[in-house]
Amino acid sequence: MMISILVRCLLVTGFLFSLACGFCQPPAFTRAMMTAKSSSSLSIIKSKFTPFVTPESTCLPTKKTTTLLSSLSSDNDDGTSFARKPFTVLGSLWGTGGTLCLLLQAFKYNLPSALEPLRQGGMVFSPLQWSIYAATVVIFALGQGNRCLQLKFAPLVVKRACSLDDKNSNAIVHGLLAPLYVMGLFHGTKQRLIKSYSLIFGTAALQIALQKGMVLSGASQSLSILNAGFAAGFGWGIVSLACLYLSSMLTGKTPNYDAGFPE
Repeated sequence: MMISILVRCLLVTGFLFSLACGFCQPPAFTRAMMTAKSSSSLSIIKSKFTPFVTPESTCLPTKKTTTLLSSLSSDNDDGTSFARKPFTVLGSLWGTGGTLCLLLQAFKYNLPSALEPLRQGGMVFSPLQWSIYAATVVIFALGQGNRCLQLKFAPLVVKRACSLDDKNSNAIVHGLLAPLYVMGLFHGTKQRLIKSYSLIFGTAALQIALQKGMVLSGASQSLSILNAGFAAGFGWGIVSLACLYLSSMLTGKTPNYDAGFPE
């Protein structure tokens, strides 16, 4: 029994971390450091083929240095302002609010089963099972909540929500289908569409398959542990998305994230 619980938890954990690490963009600081490394390598090569360098030239800031400093100073903002026009504000509220409602429904679906061991006074689990319960909550909160939803999904939603414009030729369609638009399910590059559909429907299919399998096998304790992890991940994602959207509304700045718009 315990071996099956461990195997299922490890499978889910590996799948979630593969989604997070495979599709998550590196933050601005990481991209800047990668640029710095490539720039330093290039300077070493140039120094070997440039025997005479004047002191004045070494003191002048280069274009790559300026780009590196600007990228480090814009970790949470790419210079794009949130246009507070009625269409943009209403469309972003509808898109972000609809997305939050979907996440809230998933959170409410998993929460009752996740709290069932606590309601029974904690007597249904052994100390080892409680350890697995706590570890699953932490792993899902970091993997699904932080890596997937906070660092990848929330910036995507807010960035696309703040980009709604009534001057666009498809503005009416984008406004009416704002929840689908902000999640990147249409009006995006091929790579963006693959990432969005893989993340959303892949995670949903995995959850449904595991939950149905545990229900049919009668593994109620395993189901409670699994649902506790999903509830922690969705709860983290709800809070992070709401905070990021409110921050963009108040500051007028959008997240530094590639929304994957078509050319």
